[in-house]
Amino acid sequence: MRYNYQDGIERETAEQIVNNRDCCRQGLVEMEDGRIFFTHRGYNDRVAPHLQVMRCKKTGVKFNVNLNNGIAYNTHL
Repeated sequence: MRYNYQDGIERETAEQIVNNRDCCRQGLVEMEDGRIFFTHRGYNDRVAPHLQVMRCKKTGVKFNVNLNNGIAYNTHL
């Protein structure tokens, strides 16, 4: 099965969305494999086929990424 944001978000598009003052997205995070996702303040420790734990390229922090909506949640996993 293919997910909407399986390959991440294009950097230019994501930066435009985050820089929009009406945007609810907190920011961007780049994973070790180069994929970019939106960040979220909340935590998500669920396990499901559309969720994948990834590590941030810059800080090494782990995120639980929802491949359906392109949001990277903080996680304890």
